Parts: sequence; structure tokens; C-alpha cells
Amino acid sequence: MKQKPDKETQRLRAKVTNSEAKLVDETGATGASIAKLKAKYETEFKGIETERKKHKTRPLKPRNNINSMPERLKRLRESLQNSNRRSIQLKLKLVRHKPI
Repeated sequence: MKQKPDKETQRLRAKVTNSEAKLVDETGATGASIAKLKAKYETEFKGIETERKKHKTRPLKPRNNINSMPERLKRLRESLQNSNRRSIQLKLKLVRHKPI
């Protein structure tokens, strides 16, 4: 799937083709100056492309924030302790009311 080039990319490509056309039209233009100009705009274009890729591939926010992990662990321990207390209390009730 091809992506549409953004406005900056289109502007730079148009600039390169316009510069090439101007240089070709001039009688004293040489292939070296065309290549030099083309290289200049292509490096500028590549810089913009790499910046765009950086922004697209930057890491997303983690679902579970690492800073909240100690708090979550604390809550888990508390709930486990509460459930253990309840089970012990139930066992004690059963033992107390059990006929001998």
C-alpha cells in the first residue's frame, strides 16, 4: 500500500525538478551542477523522511505503567491476606461448631 507524499515531500520534489529544468535550459549548465543540486535536495528529503519515520515508530506508552506496579503489588498482597483471613475464620467456625 503506497502512502501519499505529504506537502513537504511534494514541495521538495517539485523544487528538484524545477531546478533541474532551469539548469538544463541554461547553456552553461553541466551534469555536475545538476547532480550537486539534486544531491542537496535529496539529502534534505531523506532527512525529512527519517524524521517522519522516527515519529511514527516511537515507542507507545506501556499499558501497565511501571510506576504503578508497586501499588498494584501492594493491593494484591492485601487482598490475598484478606482472603487467607476469611478462610481461616471459616475453618475455625467449622471446628467450633462441629459436634464431638
